[in-house]
Amino acid sequence: MSRLRLAALLDRLARPRFGGPDEARALAARAAQGGPWVGAFVNAHAVNLCAADPAAAAAFEGADLLLRDGTGVSLLMRLAGRAPGPDMNGTDLIPALCAGRRVALYGGRPGVAQAAARRLEARGAHVVAARHGFHPTSDYLRWLADDAGPGEAELVILGLGMPRQEALALRLRAAATTPVGILCGGAVLDFLAGRTPRAPALMRRAGFEWLFRLALEPRRLFGRYVIGNPLFLLRAPGLASAMRRGARSGDGSERQRPAIAA
Repeated sequence: MSRLRLAALLDRLARPRFGGPDEARALAARAAQGGPWVGAFVNAHAVNLCAADPAAAAAFEGADLLLRDGTGVSLLMRLAGRAPGPDMNGTDLIPALCAGRRVALYGGRPGVAQAAARRLEARGAHVVAARHGFHPTSDYLRWLADDAGPGEAELVILGLGMPRQEALALRLRAAATTPVGILCGGAVLDFLAGRTPRAPALMRRAGFEWLFRLALEPRRLFGRYVIGNPLFLLRAPGLASAMRRGARSGDGSERQRPAIAA
């Protein structure tokens, strides 16, 4: 993905004033005005994926609502002269959005979605389906007609990892017959199920949850954090410069959906 095109994608990040579930619901309602919609979270890992993989970039570009997740992208936005808005961390935000709604869960290892469903129902959600993340795409497309048909799920939460979940979300949106929201949640089902513990609150507030996760799963997350974080920091100045140039010239904006801001 070209630097200018990635900069245009980052400029679409919604920037609510205060964050939290209330503003997230308002953003989701605006995204849903055109029918079924896709929401994705953009963190440093997502930026690295988009820079390296055109298919991943296209999946994120196709989303209707993009939310900033993490301190890395906040730093990048500030370098570009943008107000980053509050951190809209999906691990905290998605369970709050599910409260009082009918939801379907797709993702995780066998048993994880069911365990996450029990936690969500204890928090006021009504889970209509819980399916693990190792089925072929054709199965999810087939199940969507029942899971998110009339009177069924208002939200579908995907926990299949980037960029598979973002690509699947676009296909589910195309197949949907109701104004369902499809949210890409990464490891949210593992956290809800208790399979992966959260970092202490102090680490989360300081922006170091990634370090806690790396300590728990060093082999799996080494590339994402030990290699990926420095790579993101190397990319950040060039991307910030491209965002400033794009704002002055308007280059690339015609290819993008407009940003949704509170």
